[in-house]
Amino acid sequence: MSAGTPRGHVALDPGALIEILEATPRGAQLLDAIRMATVTPHTSLVNIAETEYLLCRKVGHASASRRIDALLASGYLAIEDDVSIHRAAAAVKCSRSLALADCYTLAVAEATSSTPLFAHREQELVKEMGRSPFPTPPFFLD
Repeated sequence: MSAGTPRGHVALDPGALIEILEATPRGAQLLDAIRMATVTPHTSLVNIAETEYLLCRKVGHASASRRIDALLASGYLAIEDDVSIHRAAAAVKCSRSLALADCYTLAVAEATSSTPLFAHREQELVKEMGRSPFPTPPFFLD
């Protein structure tokens, strides 16, 4: 898919969440789409944890925790966390050579009939898409 912002339901990977939390131009565009309700974001608690630790490495634990708390309190995100999401993520991980957070993004997308939204076109994602397409083609912010 092309750059820009998708419409409808999306499953956000940690990279997309970081784009929002760091207020990058792409993150601001995505946040505007969320606020205008042209995008309905979903994610998992695993992706929230990964976002927090990645952000922590950049800005420190206290700042990362405050930003995550504010994001969760905003009510913008639907947090998908049940056994079926965990099992679906495990099944993706079992069959594909992907980071666990990417597996959760794909599992949330499948469970919520959403488009998986990744910040970056990472090499392992591209390789896996070439090997076998995902049920719903991902959208990349870059």
